[in-house]
Amino acid sequence: MRLLNSAEPVLYEDVLEFGNYLGVKLPEDYVEFIVNANGGTPEPDMLYDFYDEVSEQENTSVIRRFFSFFPNVECEKNNIKFIYNVMRREKTIPVDMIPIADDPTGNVICISLSSNDYGAVYFLNHEFEDSDTVSYTHLTLPTILR
Repeated sequence: MRLLNSAEPVLYEDVLEFGNYLGVKLPEDYVEFIVNANGGTPEPDMLYDFYDEVSEQENTSVIRRFFSFFPNVECEKNNIKFIYNVMRREKTIPVDMIPIADDPTGNVICISLSSNDYGAVYFLNHEFEDSDTVSYTHLTLPTILR
């Protein structure tokens, strides 16, 4: 798998600084992924399975893009920091998760920073964004972050 339309390379230290901004240590495999690839669109399509609570059945989607990291830009639409801040402001993501990718229908893939499941990957179903309960499904993605 390769990534198309990746952002400009970033420094390891800049990505660690983002973790400091969040008050956590980012998973090392994710830091290395950002330093080496800095987001982009998977080619060929990267499929993943999830439990769809709306239809109450297993479903499949694709990663549309992995978000990029722009250390000195606040408002870039694909910037992890910008997306995180918007989602926190709208209370659509817990403080202990970061968005790393999305699918074509607007669902977001997140990494947990919680001590309970540090580094686990989750699917955030956007159908539940307006409810009091945010719906997450644990995912097992192919080892692209390693």
